Formats: sequence, C-alpha cells, structure tokens
Amino acid sequence: MKYILFLAFEYKHYKKPAVIELFADDLLIDSIELRESIGRKDGELIHPYNRADTPKKLPSRSGWGIGKQEYNDLMHGKWKHWTDKWSVCEKVFTFEIDDSVLKNKLTLNVINNSNNWTNGFMTKFSWLRFDCVALLPKKYFEDIDLVDEELPDVLGNNHGRSSPYDHHVVQDWNWPGLRNQTKYDAEKDEWVTDGKEDFVDNMLTMGDSFCYDFELTEWNDIKVIRPKNVSDRFLNELYCLMDPVFLTYIVKAGLNK
Repeated sequence: MKYILFLAFEYKHYKKPAVIELFADDLLIDSIELRESIGRKDGELIHPYNRADTPKKLPSRSGWGIGKQEYNDLMHGKWKHWTDKWSVCEKVFTFEIDDSVLKNKLTLNVINNSNNWTNGFMTKFSWLRFDCVALLPKKYFEDIDLVDEELPDVLGNNHGRSSPYDHHVVQDWNWPGLRNQTKYDAEKDEWVTDGKEDFVDNMLTMGDSFCYDFELTEWNDIKVIRPKNVSDRFLNELYCLMDPVFLTYIVKAGLNK
C-alpha cells in the first residue's frame, strides 16, 4: 500500500536556508532545502477559537456536535473543520511512501540556525510554524470520502456513540494528523504539553533546530501516527476523529483534486 506523508508549515527565511530531513526509522525519505519564505494565503493565522467572530460559549470536549455547525459544509458536515476560518499555507509538501518502509517511527529533523546573534542580542532569525504533519493511505488522500466507506470508526461531530472514556479528559485522538497527540499521562489522564514535545498542537514558532520522532502503529489495518505513551489497546478504545486542520487543507485548498 502507498502512503502520503503530508507537511504544512509557515516559514520565515533569514540568510541561510533551513533544511528538513525526513526519515522512516534509519532510512532517509527526503531532504527539503527551504530557500524562500512560505506565507499564508489569507494573511496571519488566527486560531478559530481566538477569532472575534467565533461564538464565545464553546462546547465542552464531551459535546463536539453542539454549536459547531458553522465549521461544517454539506459534503464534509460529519467532520469538524475551519474552512474559511483557517489561513492555509501557500505551499505544502507531500511524499509518497511505500508501507514496506513504515515500521516503528517517522523522524522529522529540522536544521535551522540562521540568526543575527551578536554579543548576547538577537533581533532576527528564521523560524517555522507547523500546521499539520499527517500520514494516511494514498487512496484516502486522493478521495477523502472513501473514509466513510472503509473506516467507519473515524467519527465526526455528531457520532452519538458511547465509550468507556466519555467522562475522561482524554477520550479521543486525531487522525491522520498530529493534534492533541503529544504524550499521554496515565496518572493525570491528560495530554502533556511540553514545548517542542507539542510543537504542532501549541502552534509553536520554532526558531532553532529540533528533531521529533512520530511513533507508528497499526489501526484498522493501516499505519498511523500513534499518540505517545498510548497502548494499542487504549488507542482502539478511544474515539478517532478526523484532524480538523488536515481536513481544512483538503476542503479549502483542494489538495486531492
């Protein structure tokens, strides 16, 4: 089976190009040299929950379907996305990967150390801000509606199902992207937010070099990015929700057309 590794990020270029290396375990998939800035189609990104036109009273995590219809359209109404409320990046990157090389992990290695540091002061530097890192079978990238037919356990806003974790803080995970998938703390029953360990979910602007490993596992017979410190059994008992940012890119940018 062929997979698509999808990267979407904003990039501010300064002096020297940043380099992104992608590995499947120890195998180099590709290397990207960023020589020009990558902006956003609709200007500066403002998270939908921080926008002035977003309803002030937002539903709790146990009520995904309430008050969220403004983020839906007719075709993809069962999934939450932010169509015109999220400024997608002007350029995205996709890599076709054979499942034979997808074993234990994917590694994102960012080499980015261009700045004007002198005598303890720095006013300019290159930086990246990631919207999404996603992994999914190529057929779903080409036709997202196949998810309805072949992966019924990918749930939407109004799924109406019950789970033993309905009253827990952690009751779902997102696919195919990395969002709310940093590290699970079993004692606190919550996702741990810790700087670079949560560089997508917190939308951190990374102004230096860093390396991040995405753990892989199988779910419904496909390779997926596993939330850290989550067992396969626990993963299968949680709700799986379509990543709203990834779906926004599919709907708004028409990436699969």
